[in-house]
Amino acid sequence: MNFGNQWLFCGILVTVGVAERKNRERRQRQELFVDVAERLFRERGDSATIDEITRAAEFSKRTFYLYFQDKNDIVAAVAHRALERLNDRIAEALERSTDSLDGIRRLAWAYFEFFAQERESYDRHLRYEESAYHYRKSDRVVGPYGLAYADRVARRDEQIHDFLARAITRNEIATTLEPHQLLLVVWGQCAGMLRVIAAREGVLDSAYSTSATALFEEFVDQLVRGLCPPEPIETRESRDT
Repeated sequence: MNFGNQWLFCGILVTVGVAERKNRERRQRQELFVDVAERLFRERGDSATIDEITRAAEFSKRTFYLYFQDKNDIVAAVAHRALERLNDRIAEALERSTDSLDGIRRLAWAYFEFFAQERESYDRHLRYEESAYHYRKSDRVVGPYGLAYADRVARRDEQIHDFLARAITRNEIATTLEPHQLLLVVWGQCAGMLRVIAAREGVLDSAYSTSATALFEEFVDQLVRGLCPPEPIETRESRDT
């Protein structure tokens, strides 16, 4: 390599290094805004304004708008972060399952543990999905974070769908539903049970002589029993004799 080419090569390295540094700083500022918004939303609810977010982040509104289109966009960013934490729990539950019924049990408990340990994040995820996310294309899903949220929900549902499809094909669970229908039923039952627990948690012990964990455990047992395939006749006859 001659002297001129060496200088050219060094110049390219410097340019690449500067670009990487700027991208890294951009990501850090973006994450800082989300960190601050998440904290303010947790402390004060969604009433926190862009002015308050930028003031707490110590950046101008002009800088804010370099990364987010509007307040809805940063609300979506916070919801997306909550969704990612929930999805991590779901992925781990399915990965650690020993069989199909154990997978459904672990899947339900992943929802419960997220609900119990990160209540504000769980509630935010549900609120955002109910208010802004549609299962069909909609103009209401806008901005990079809103689109990322919708895409991540779709990929999570695909993961659970594939798990249920394998279980149904192998006759490891008893159902007349298609995988996408069973996914909706299981999710709906879990979400419904958690909503009941949230509404009654202050009186579960005094009025119902139970706890949130004990009640959800009974719910999961019933859910799994309802999906157990019928025992083969030969096995029943062998056990009875």
